[in-house]
Amino acid sequence: MIRKAFIGFRTLFAFWLTALAISLIIRTIFLFVYRTEFRDCGVEDLLGGIIFDVSTASMFLVPITILWVLPLRKIFKWAVCLLFFVYIATMIADWLYFPFQQRHLGYEVILMQGEGFELQLIHYIKTYWHWLFFGLSLWVGTCWTLNKLKLFTTDLKLTYRFIVMVLVTPLVIIGIRGGFQLKPIHITDAGEFVKPTCAPLAINGVFSFVKSFEGTPAEWYVDITDSQACHCFKPFRTPHLVDSPRTKHPNIIILIIEGYSREFSIMGSHIANRPSMTPFLDSLALHNASFVNYFANARRTMDGVVAIVSGIPALMRGTYIYSNYVSPYHIALPQILEKYGYKTYFFLGSFLGTMGIYQYSTLVGFDRYYSMEDYPDQSHFDGTWGIYDHLYLKWVAQVLDTLPKPFFTTILTISSHHPYKIPDSLVSKLNEPDEILRSFKYADYSVKQFFRELNRLGILNSSIIIITCDHPVPPYSEQFANRLGVFAGNLILVNTPLKGVDSSRIVQQIDLFPTVLDLVGVPDTVFSIGISLFDTVRPRFAITYYEPLWQWIADSILISYDNKKFVCNKISLETLTIGKEVPCPEQEICRFKATLHFLKKYLENPIDATRNLESTCR
Repeated sequence: MIRKAFIGFRTLFAFWLTALAISLIIRTIFLFVYRTEFRDCGVEDLLGGIIFDVSTASMFLVPITILWVLPLRKIFKWAVCLLFFVYIATMIADWLYFPFQQRHLGYEVILMQGEGFELQLIHYIKTYWHWLFFGLSLWVGTCWTLNKLKLFTTDLKLTYRFIVMVLVTPLVIIGIRGGFQLKPIHITDAGEFVKPTCAPLAINGVFSFVKSFEGTPAEWYVDITDSQACHCFKPFRTPHLVDSPRTKHPNIIILIIEGYSREFSIMGSHIANRPSMTPFLDSLALHNASFVNYFANARRTMDGVVAIVSGIPALMRGTYIYSNYVSPYHIALPQILEKYGYKTYFFLGSFLGTMGIYQYSTLVGFDRYYSMEDYPDQSHFDGTWGIYDHLYLKWVAQVLDTLPKPFFTTILTISSHHPYKIPDSLVSKLNEPDEILRSFKYADYSVKQFFRELNRLGILNSSIIIITCDHPVPPYSEQFANRLGVFAGNLILVNTPLKGVDSSRIVQQIDLFPTVLDLVGVPDTVFSIGISLFDTVRPRFAITYYEPLWQWIADSILISYDNKKFVCNKISLETLTIGKEVPCPEQEICRFKATLHFLKKYLENPIDATRNLESTCR
């Protein structure tokens, strides 16, 4: 009996060890491919992530053990190979997903896909065919090796297999939990095993994907009370009286340019050591209000929209739109502006329902959502995402001319995104061989056409236009490939009284929420983590999530928090470099804690949080 049990143990152990080896191999390649981003990480950090590989391999062993025990000998081989295919494919997909979002794969990726996904998938396959070939080769090699070792066949009777399963189960549970500690290991525990900045290297795609289904997405916790937090930070907007330079109730246009990173504009060209790709936008920045140290609070389009429109930064692994926190009681700009006579609209030249933005727009009260389907000429479809930007934006201007005034509208472009499609007729005109750089020249060209049309229709002078990014694109230059540079975006405000203010102040996406309210003259006191650009008193900051670290950016310091400890580094905003560790300023730590504390309470119960915090903080 002991001998037969040993044979069973050996078989299951071989499957477990194979899964463990695959995870380690892929993470090793991950380190090599993204060496620039993980320049401070080494073999010790790679090995530090083995605990997560052990947990993943143990999870993977559960369905294999069940299949092994059941009397399914004829299909066992094919079922196990299918499981290995999914296992490897998930890790490769995570590997390819990471540079776009600077985070690992989660279930929200499935929810994000809508109409047109098959077209985008074809482009990704064409672009990354060599990595897909590697994944298929690894899969075929795995199944061939397991077959040669005769692990797909066993003569053990069902009784013995069942006994082996019972004996293996406690070991599998311990492996999945990552040890004997009270709580199973989680992504936020990575900082215990590797340097915090190397935490993404410790996590594999399958572990990340499985863990994304667990518990609440707002995973941070801080030891601070309401009264202590209120002493450091006030989570409410203080209205500022603003005289609009042109009209009492200006039209508000927020133009969100896909991936509008600082490194492609005049604001970051000196860091990237490359000419700016956006001459028209640069001219707007020079003659209007613009901010050099502007940081996005998001790494995904849908999160960037939420940060701007609702003032909620993207600090969760999953996206707010698909989280269990999404609620109409989280106040947003359309809901507030409607009370002051504004009609509200959202324009996106992609398929209806793309990335869940249509559903979000209805939740927060936009009066109308215009999608690709509303555009009159479908022959202008780019073959992947939607209507070409220069044509769509011109049409948007014409639609705005027909709408009741004043209006608040948010417009999201699409072309400066993989696969960076632009019309063939403009390729030679833009004169840039690199597709990414060319796409930003095209985005700049498209915005120029938009402004010309607004001016022709007489809308430009009666409107305040805010130009920003949804999120920066993955770093194109090595100088931006760090956990500070990946959030560096652009912000330009046209026709506002902000021209001439200190352009070097730290500004973030969620600051636009209270700023718009000031521009319109809304007197309401509402919950707001962001600080209006008209507020020149409160110290400024930017808050971001670089999985698994929550980050606080101040004038000369970057604070990182992994749910266990705070680490502070000197930074240079001028060069976007991160320097040596320094002692953490207590006041900044308190403000950081307070912000996380207030935001979590607001996400969990917006009505009670607003009522109770307003009373406590006053």
